[in-house]
Amino acid sequence: MGDVPDGATLREALLAIARNFSFTWTAEARALFDVLDPERFAELHHNPTALLSELTDANLAAALTPGYLDRLARVQARSGLAEDEVRRIFAAQATPAERRAAADDLVDNGGSLEELHVQVHALHRHYLELAATAR
Repeated sequence: MGDVPDGATLREALLAIARNFSFTWTAEARALFDVLDPERFAELHHNPTALLSELTDANLAAALTPGYLDRLARVQARSGLAEDEVRRIFAAQATPAERRAAADDLVDNGGSLEELHVQVHALHRHYLELAATAR
């Protein structure tokens, strides 16, 4: 990606990295999110999208140091995607409201890990019951 002049542009760049699941095994990519708010990133179970949803553009703009931008550029270069290609991918994606409307089930991962487990186990039981009655 090209120049990153402000927090809003940084948000777009980081969302592209967060949506590419390779960030989970690329330490340098994970570090881009961790440095923004290490404590909160840990509390969110290292969920970069959740972290970005909580940070303001001003919070992100504060990270725009030359060193951070160098690390960002290295991670972006690994993705192999040009800026215009990333923007086309974003434009083609369904909005969060569209995804929710199309979903058969919703799991809210904004709470605690225990709350998430309760939701997932309830869905699992529901689908086991459906499978048993379909026989």
